[in-house]
Amino acid sequence: MRAIYNYIPQQELLHRDYGQVDKCIDVMCDLIHHATDDADLLFQAKNGLLKREIKVPDAEFSSASGRKLFLINILNNSVSLKNQFIDTSAIGIYILAYYRDFTFHLSKIDKQLGMIELMNKTLPAAKQLDENGEYIGLCRCNMNCGNSETVAAYSKCKCRKGMMKPVELSQ
Repeated sequence: MRAIYNYIPQQELLHRDYGQVDKCIDVMCDLIHHATDDADLLFQAKNGLLKREIKVPDAEFSSASGRKLFLINILNNSVSLKNQFIDTSAIGIYILAYYRDFTFHLSKIDKQLGMIELMNKTLPAAKQLDENGEYIGLCRCNMNCGNSETVAAYSKCKCRKGMMKPVELSQ
């Protein structure tokens, strides 16, 4: 799969609509070992117990050490949000966004971990992105112009007013 350096809006929309919050947290917990070897810090981050975010100096924002601190903060914030809200439907969009940030920073630390592969770990099997980073499937215009075809999800409709959203098979 080709390397990408940021998500395009279509990928973010697909993840927002179909990403699974619990899987996001599980994947982050599995991969957080890339950030530090400190067992106590890992335990606190995996359980959302850090009292405050770890400060990242401005000079370290794009360095590997700064990115590792971001990973710890992102995991801690995600877990603490999930612990605060029993119903993740209200807060899930934030956790999914945190996950995309997590995958971005992790892919910069470990070049073998691709952002698309990490995103696919949290998407249902029927909504996986292909090697070009697209989901091709049956889509319908969200402006109800009547257009329905097999295209890349969230692309522009031929009517030029709407966006092609994936159609659920039960519809």
